[in-house]
Parts: sequence; structure tokens; C-alpha cells
Amino acid sequence: QLTAAEIARASAAVRRYAAAEGVTGTLRFNTVMLKEPPKAELLAYQQGRGPRPERRAVVWLLNPPKGDFYEAIVSLHEGSAAAAQDAVRVWKKLEGVQPTTTPDDNILAEHIIMSDPRIRQLLAERYGITDPDLIVFDPWSLHGTPEGYKGRRLMQGFLYVRTCKSDNEYAHPLDMCPLVDLNLGKVIHVDMYDEPARMPPMMVNYHRDLAKATTGNEWRTDAKPINITQPEGPSFTVEGNLVTWQKWHIRIGFNAREGLVLHQVQHLTLLQCSSQLQL
Repeated sequence: QLTAAEIARASAAVRRYAAAEGVTGTLRFNTVMLKEPPKAELLAYQQGRGPRPERRAVVWLLNPPKGDFYEAIVSLHEGSAAAAQDAVRVWKKLEGVQPTTTPDDNILAEHIIMSDPRIRQLLAERYGITDPDLIVFDPWSLHGTPEGYKGRRLMQGFLYVRTCKSDNEYAHPLDMCPLVDLNLGKVIHVDMYDEPARMPPMMVNYHRDLAKATTGNEWRTDAKPINITQPEGPSFTVEGNLVTWQKWHIRIGFNAREGLVLHQVQHLTLLQCSSQLQL
């Protein structure tokens, strides 16, 4: 996977290219991740039959408030002057699609919703809630987008309320669902009933300090402890992203699309048999 320095370099190369192309708006980077080389090229390099594959990054970005979606492929060079040689090899504007939602998008959506004066007014009028710190926001991407909103970068927010910081907010849902345009930075619609539904008052908590209000009993004290130890240490070793366990060698990676990725999964016995067959 890319290092922090490589992510910064790929982003810098894209900023230079976007400026040269006259892209307007504020660049909002959605994803910067390794673009893996074709397997044939990697195997050829590992077996000494070809050069080392070029290091590349794929970058997804938007330019709010306009909201155009671009994909760039950046070549990352090596050496003391590598950053100056980094270059965008592919640049294309993607139509009719949106990049994945990210944790940054979730935070932005929450900020937009909780800063909106109309949302605060509705909370006060419908539920008597004047303390926004009691509101918990669950961001969701939008599916089945209504015709009038298609093509926009939207998120919806499910709202809940809690009585204190450790309260289980999911026991107290609110019947308001704001719709946010992330590119415009504002709430564009609120789904709600004409009259507010009654908020469930029952406490349903699993925190040890609040469990008695739910179960009527104190936290259990009759469970015996469980101790899991390895006096001689673990059976595996980790060197960078290489994990060695028994006769297995596995390289661990991570990207924004698949999450955990296992590379070059090898078993030494199978490798030895393969080498003998090749000889």
C-alpha cells in the first residue's frame, strides 16, 4: 500500500495538474490508493524476467461546489528528486457516478446538519430538544435517489437522542431524516411526518453504570475471569507488512475499496515443490 509520503506526493501532483487544466472549485480528495500492477508484470519482476513495475497511485477527487468527479493515475518515481518527477499519466472526468462516501464525508454531513438553523428549530418545536449535544447523527449514503435530486452528492442522516453521554441512543429514534448536499454544503430537504411521532421513553442500556435502569439488576459479579496467555510469545512474526506464520508467508495490505488485502500468499513447502518441478 502507499506510504503517507507517497499519498502526499500523489496529491501534490494532482493539484499541479488540476491547476494547469483550469479545474475550478476547491479540490476535495476522496481516495488515494495504490494502483496495483498487472500480475504478469509483478511475477516477471519477482522471477527475474522483467523490470520492477512502476509505482502508481489512483486518485479520486471532486471540486465542490461544482461537484465534478475526476480520476487520476499518478506515476510515483524513486530517488532524491522523485517528487519533482511525479506525473499524472491518466486524467478523466467520470460522468453519472459518485465516489464512495468516506469518514470525512460523514463528519461534514453531521456538521452541516447540526449547524442548520431549521434543524435546530424543528428539534425544539417537535421534541422540545434545545441541547444539540444530546443528538446523535447516523450518516447514510442515499439509494433510490428521487428524480429531482439525481446527479448530486447526497447523504441522509438518521437522528437519535440520548439522555446522557453513555445512553444508548438507538432506543430513542427521532422521525426526522435530513437530506444533505455535500457539494453545496447545506440541508436541501427534511423527511418527516406532519405530526411528530412519540419518542420511545424506555431506557435500553448495556453500559455497566446504566444497566440497572434497563434490567433492574446491578452488573453481574459472579463470572470468573478468563486469562489467555502465550508464555513463549506468539507463533508469528511481523516485519513491515510481511507476516510469517508456520510455513506461510503473507503480505498484508489495505485499501479503500476492498479493505484488508492479502498479497503474495505463499507456503514454503509448495514453493519448494514448484522449484523442483521447474528444475
